[in-house]
Amino acid sequence: MTKSEGISKSIFSLILNNKLKLKTLQKIKQMALFFKNERDMDFFNSCEKIRRENNKYISSQDIANKAVLSSAKSFYITCYRCYNIILKIKNNEPFNSRSSAKLALFEEIKKRYLNISKEKPGTKDFEIACEIVSQQAPRFYITKTRAEKLYYDLLKTMR
Repeated sequence: MTKSEGISKSIFSLILNNKLKLKTLQKIKQMALFFKNERDMDFFNSCEKIRRENNKYISSQDIANKAVLSSAKSFYITCYRCYNIILKIKNNEPFNSRSSAKLALFEEIKKRYLNISKEKPGTKDFEIACEIVSQQAPRFYITKTRAEKLYYDLLKTMR
């Protein structure tokens, strides 16, 4: 069990028992930061892999743009965030975002939610959310502009 899976299961048990308190909400915010840092490091490693695999010159911009579309270890969101997205799906609420990356994330979660709920009828939505966030993601859900800046910033701090 990974650290993020353990954290997700503990939050799941708190929510099921209706014992979600302010202190727990603060932990959720800390987890979001943990996921961001983990995503950034995984993204950097993906970029570096692309750079190493190219025998000729490739710009930082091209590296970042290719890395965004490469598979990611996870969705880098909490079960709670995924659960909120699922609630929007169930209530047919629109995904209000100008970000193409966020819209793609929402669509991927929707697709997985519908598949899992069909395969495992009766499974609680929060359990499905935790299952989704523990799965590998088909890409990094950040915009290409953000990816380019992120890679550049990480290059500066890592070297």
